[in-house]
Amino acid sequence: MREKLSAHILKFGREKGLELAPKIISSRMNAVMTALRGVAEKPDIFSGRRDFIHVANGVVRNGADGRFDLAVFSPEHYSRNRCAYPYLPDAECPEFLSYLRSALPDDDIEYLQKWTGLTLDRTNPTQCFVILEGEKNTGKSTFTEIVRGMVGAKNTGQLRTDLLNKRFESYRCLGKPLLLAPDVRGNFLNSPSASGLKSLVGGDFISAEAKGSNETFDMVGDFNVLITSNVRLCVHVDGDAGAWERRIRLIRFNRPPPVKLIRNFADLLLQTEGAGILRWSLEGLRKAKKEIRETGSIALSEAHKARITALIFESEALRRFVNERVELGKGDVSSMELVETYFTYCAKHGWKPQSIRSVENALPDLILENHSVSKCHCVVREGRQARGWRGIKLKPEAQEEAD
Repeated sequence: MREKLSAHILKFGREKGLELAPKIISSRMNAVMTALRGVAEKPDIFSGRRDFIHVANGVVRNGADGRFDLAVFSPEHYSRNRCAYPYLPDAECPEFLSYLRSALPDDDIEYLQKWTGLTLDRTNPTQCFVILEGEKNTGKSTFTEIVRGMVGAKNTGQLRTDLLNKRFESYRCLGKPLLLAPDVRGNFLNSPSASGLKSLVGGDFISAEAKGSNETFDMVGDFNVLITSNVRLCVHVDGDAGAWERRIRLIRFNRPPPVKLIRNFADLLLQTEGAGILRWSLEGLRKAKKEIRETGSIALSEAHKARITALIFESEALRRFVNERVELGKGDVSSMELVETYFTYCAKHGWKPQSIRSVENALPDLILENHSVSKCHCVVREGRQARGWRGIKLKPEAQEEAD
């Protein structure tokens, strides 16, 4: 625009016999551009809610009759990041569905179909995030790469929970409707900063700040989030079990590792069945919208609900142990005795315990909170002073477990 403006002024000066060339300097051109921006600019035009899905051969809308209608793309749609695959009403994806059926039960496949559709719609009305768990080579990464291919790499960002409480981290999520966290460690959600994830998916108002800029960028926590892990994750519940339970959706891949690995299997599926996977995803979007209109959410199977509850219980294992196995009374308990009994308690329930250091660091606050007893150094064991608590004791069932 500056070049066109400069050329226009130069041409006008020559036609009128005016010496305007010395007047064409950067400061003047920038001032004119600023004035033009006030007239022509449409703020936040690309961040508004859309009623269509931008695909390779146009835009797709879900009609009132439940059918999808394909229309020609127009610049008035203000969409820059399309899905790379065309919408074909008769496209199929048999290999993709066979891969899913080998790893998941039907109810989990149906949930992922609805969730994938919502990622294409760039919305998260259920305010949840999805965790895919399972051993390596069970198909988690394949599904993740397929979703990323559907949504588009430019629309995808990386989720880093350990940095969510940092100053500029939220800005990295701006304009990225899908956030991925592939192959995370078991403590990925077990830190105080991980609570920021609830805001990213919960519809909260977020003000982001860019490094090197005084401008703030406002956004709504409407992101779709997909996390994959080879181990069972634990959550930093911090007394907010209900909120975490509402947010988490947990899918476990139980597919046996294939005898022969197919390299870049996700790319192969997208190349051969991309249009079919898109149609499958859009069908999931139709189901999801209908269910949300009628019930306000997407229904979960009883097995799915049980997995989420078990995850919250396992994440709160230490707090539950203090509540269920420790009581006020005459006597004392050493720190090591409590730690050992906690490990036995976890083993009984089939839960993964925290590390010894984490348990020893958390026990003083939990016992003070639940029993109002502080840690001391005057517990005597085998003629020596040990760290522990006086005025509390293990309940009989906990003592039996310890013995």
